[in-house]
Amino acid sequence: MKKLIIVLFILCSSPVIFGQEQVQEEPKPIKYHVGFGIGMDYGGFGGRFTVLPAERLGIFGALGYNLLGLGFNAGANFRISPQKQLCPYIGAMYGYNAVIKVTGDANFEQTYYGPSFNFGLEFWSSVNPRFFNLELLLPIRTSAYYDDYKYLKNDLGVKFAAPTIPVGITLGYHFAF
Repeated sequence: MKKLIIVLFILCSSPVIFGQEQVQEEPKPIKYHVGFGIGMDYGGFGGRFTVLPAERLGIFGALGYNLLGLGFNAGANFRISPQKQLCPYIGAMYGYNAVIKVTGDANFEQTYYGPSFNFGLEFWSSVNPRFFNLELLLPIRTSAYYDDYKYLKNDLGVKFAAPTIPVGITLGYHFAF
């Protein structure tokens, strides 16, 4: 009995730990995302599809309604901090970047195309592979746009609801896959 008590005492006093190794899976890299929003890089009111051939590079195309018809843009973004929840990026695109619509006279409805440069922020969810996109755009508008705008305003006396602003702002929501 004395031996049994000694053996039990030794077994109880020596801690035994059983465990399983936790294997952390690497998160799957995001290869593309689809977003819906408002602004030039969404074609007006529309959608944008982005392919990520590399973690920092996004190549996108967008289609939407730009108050006159179909608006489109295509471009590329360089993502500065792709692993962060707040990911800044810079980019460039080509496509629609201005519209003139004169109510009542279809002869003065025109969509203008050219390059634009952007700076944006992706606000990633901590739970789902989704994010809000906020972007500031600098459109390089053609001289044809400025000539038409001046002609309509100065020569024909057209009153525009809003002046031409040198930058654009976009807002969208994206689903990553």
